[in-house]
Amino acid sequence: MASYLIEKDLLTGEYRQVFERVESYAMLEGVGQNAQDEMLANLLDLLYTAQTEGKPATKITGPDVERFCRDYFAEQTGLDGWSRDMPTGFYRLAWVMLVFCLIDIWTMEDGTTFWTAQTEIAGLLAGLIAGALVSFASMGFSRRFLFQLKRISAAVLSWVILGISVAVVVLIVLLTDRFGWTFELPLAALTLICAGYVVIYKAVQLGLRYRKTGSFKKDTSGESFLQLINDSVDQEMPKALSQKYRKECEKRSRKGEENRTYGEFLEAERRTRHRMNRVLLILYTVIWGVETVFIGVTNAQEGIPLWDTLIFAAVCGAILALVYRIFYCSKKGFRRLDYCAKVGLVEE
Repeated sequence: MASYLIEKDLLTGEYRQVFERVESYAMLEGVGQNAQDEMLANLLDLLYTAQTEGKPATKITGPDVERFCRDYFAEQTGLDGWSRDMPTGFYRLAWVMLVFCLIDIWTMEDGTTFWTAQTEIAGLLAGLIAGALVSFASMGFSRRFLFQLKRISAAVLSWVILGISVAVVVLIVLLTDRFGWTFELPLAALTLICAGYVVIYKAVQLGLRYRKTGSFKKDTSGESFLQLINDSVDQEMPKALSQKYRKECEKRSRKGEENRTYGEFLEAERRTRHRMNRVLLILYTVIWGVETVFIGVTNAQEGIPLWDTLIFAAVCGAILALVYRIFYCSKKGFRRLDYCAKVGLVEE
């Protein structure tokens, strides 16, 4: 159902603004992903039809977009919407807990058995709770200004809230370890409960899929989510860079400076992205090194084996590498710049 991510690029002007506002409302109100995708796809079809027929967006939403959002998602928000999405939330939490249990099993001390071992979850539990509270608070704060801002982007909002929440989780985990807060549970019980829930959840999902489609296999006939994102970026990048170039020309003209050619502008973009890649690599390497040294020194003072520090360094490095992969400009990004140079300046 995520195909609307591509199709929403067909909307322009007030139709695009209305859709992005409704999309942001759905995200901030915690509407379940499946319901959100389906309902936004339906709304997009209505707005695109109104756009092609020359009708105003208010013909679909009415003059009060906020009231339209409340009515449109009424059955998907609040306690009903939350309870509908709760099994999926527990499934994700079970996976997180299961991964930590498996790490504990792998690093189990000699003389300790799976059935007698205890697992320490104070840091993880406190971090997840704090991250969830900060996420809800950020969403509530953003919701207050949702209908007051001229422009708003659901993607930008979600990334900002995610970044704040992850930072809080990491901070709380480090503080919990630093001050020695503990909360232990039987490793065997926690592992079996999490693994059992994961298996039951997937079995139920497979059963529902079979009842709906007559097959256990997931429908892969459409484009993948990642491919949809790539297609959207491919379509938007020439337009976005052309718009950025025009704004630069306007600023230079007001200052009485000579304008660069579009080719020179793209070459400067390429150099900027190369520079940002180096800055990000240095930044994340420093973060990894500081956190590893901090944990290593703390563990050494408390007599914790070096093996624990090495595991932390590996996990922390993997997380930071993933974040770096998200934000750095890949070879595909530079090929898109080449494509923009080939297409040339796009007319408004």
